Amino acid sequence: MNTCFYTTENETNITRARANGYKHLVIDDKVDAPCMVEIVSEDLDTDAPKLVVKPSYTSDKEPDEYVFLCKSFGMVGYSASFENKVSVIFCDNDYMLVTLHKGMLVLQEDTDTLKVFVAGVKNVPMIEKDNILWKNAKDLMSFIRYMGVKAPFPFDFEFMFELEGGVSVAMENFSLRHIDAEDIDISMGAFAILSESVDTQAIQEVEKNEKIKEKNRRNLDRYFS
Repeated sequence: MNTCFYTTENETNITRARANGYKHLVIDDKVDAPCMVEIVSEDLDTDAPKLVVKPSYTSDKEPDEYVFLCKSFGMVGYSASFENKVSVIFCDNDYMLVTLHKGMLVLQEDTDTLKVFVAGVKNVPMIEKDNILWKNAKDLMSFIRYMGVKAPFPFDFEFMFELEGGVSVAMENFSLRHIDAEDIDISMGAFAILSESVDTQAIQEVEKNEKIKEKNRRNLDRYFS
């Protein structure tokens, strides 16, 4: 797969302190964006394993997907048949590693300049600035709190999102939807262990509450008997 990297940021070593798996995201010094890259794992036998973006082979083909280091991005809705799908890995200080799998993604390079990227779609619409759905890490983190057992582990997944709605020509009335079944576990095995502990704690809390309710019922029964 041809993966092209682009960034609006100057950082090359980004921490992920709350992650149970990869503790750093590193952009290799040889990466000269935009360029073809691969994302590899390094230092797996240490306390600070890394995800590293490295330059890959040069290809004459169009990229199959794009990867971005950014703090915000925009998505554009067009029609029910215009699919937009991205995945996001969260990092410290509101950095995100965003992959455009299909559709259109927009980056704000400066006050006046928008950079547009397209992957895997045709009949790309004209962009109206007022109809771009902008998202940052804080916005997307709001999805995480409703993800059940995944909620305590926002740095241990590559979360998948897609646009839905937006069938008007003006690209209005669309929203971002989380695709739970397509999330990728990047916790290096920690999630399976820790989530079991979370489940156990939740069950214990439910049992505790049920015992309290039962005790209260018995007290009421005695009071009215």
